[in-house]
Amino acid sequence: MTRDLIKCVKILLVALLTIFLVFPVIHETGHAFFTLLAGGEVKNINIFPVPCVLCSVTDLSDWEIAFIGGGGMILAFIFSAILKFRRNFYLWFFCFFFRFMSFLSLGISFVSALLWRFGIYTEKEDAVIMLNFWQEGYIFILLSIGVLLFFTVLMLKRDHLIQRVSDFFELGASPSKNINFAKEQEGHI
Repeated sequence: MTRDLIKCVKILLVALLTIFLVFPVIHETGHAFFTLLAGGEVKNINIFPVPCVLCSVTDLSDWEIAFIGGGGMILAFIFSAILKFRRNFYLWFFCFFFRFMSFLSLGISFVSALLWRFGIYTEKEDAVIMLNFWQEGYIFILLSIGVLLFFTVLMLKRDHLIQRVSDFFELGASPSKNINFAKEQEGHI
């Protein structure tokens, strides 16, 4: 029981580290990197208390500013795709949770983009900021976020969360072991 409690605390710490430090750093770094790619200037990067990047985007087109807005989602997606730790449970859980945070971020952006079309604005949300600068790109932005969201869901499915967690906590045997156990029990009755 104590061992499982310690495991739960470690998992919680990994989740909190991912939520409050790693994911915001990667996301905001994406905006900063795309700012540099577009020819803008990064003035300031904040992670605490509110993650944000302050950029100078003078002389950039609306499309380039929208490109910068997508940088956070794109870099987080790329990290989601390349992070692969299978042997160590805590590293695997970190990767899974990072993918889950990417899923949440992309899902919020997708819904915000849909709502934007109906005049409902989510303040300071990446997709809304992108659309405020590049309205002609609505379909492109919505489809791009949708494709990233789709592949993130596939990555999450591939992680087999329930199986990994139940194996880690030794919660149950595989179905074939349960059948063999039931057959053994029938023979002893």
